[in-house]
Amino acid sequence: MQVSQVSYPIYPKRSTAFGQRVEISNPFLYQSDPSIKMKDLDKRGLRITVSVLALAAVIGTLMKLRMKNIVPESVIELSDPNLGLNKLKYKNMAKFLKKKVLYPIRAAMDGDEKFIYGDHLKSGLILKAPNAAEGKKTINALVEHARELGIYTMEIPSNLKKNGRIKWVYKAIEEAKNYHQTSNGDYTIINIGNISNLANLKISKTKFTNVEEKLREINKQSYPGVIWVGYTDAGNSLPYFYNNAPVLITKLVD
Repeated sequence: MQVSQVSYPIYPKRSTAFGQRVEISNPFLYQSDPSIKMKDLDKRGLRITVSVLALAAVIGTLMKLRMKNIVPESVIELSDPNLGLNKLKYKNMAKFLKKKVLYPIRAAMDGDEKFIYGDHLKSGLILKAPNAAEGKKTINALVEHARELGIYTMEIPSNLKKNGRIKWVYKAIEEAKNYHQTSNGDYTIINIGNISNLANLKISKTKFTNVEEKLREINKQSYPGVIWVGYTDAGNSLPYFYNNAPVLITKLVD
């Protein structure tokens, strides 16, 4: 508390209860030291500013870590040029499949949550190929590459008839789900081959087969660790409903 002498201001006379008029004056004015208050406010404001900036820095760091790839992209590379996608003549397509299919699976298996719960990891891949032979070769190379990376794979037998192929797909999906649970989060790639062999393809289909519905709904509500891959040489007849599913559709070009 600071006591400061001030001039004698004369205030207007005021009447008392007894009718007398008195002059009100006060030679001293008691007030707090303004410099002390300003110092306290300055220190407090500085502490608040520093705290806010520190919090913002922490949040920024966490956001960067969340967006940054925890798993290096080199994890999907094979040294042997004659294995997997390395042997494809479609070099740009090989890079695309590594980045969009194999890397999200490996990153998810290694605990990168943005791939586990985000939309980076699709439930299926449809490769639109110029002919069945090229489509089969590319998908087989993808599956071989995945196997070399330690990803569990399943491939549909080539000697099954249509009903047998459909039954195999159902069984493989259930097996892959169980594997995801028992392996503590590992994923399975199911090679279903030519999707034209499972159901007739038509752009504006109004009624879908059970196996088409099954493929479309995988990973739509949850993430059971199942990724199916297939190809077709009838890409112009691919049903539109796949566009609304978590399925990656791409054309085999380089």
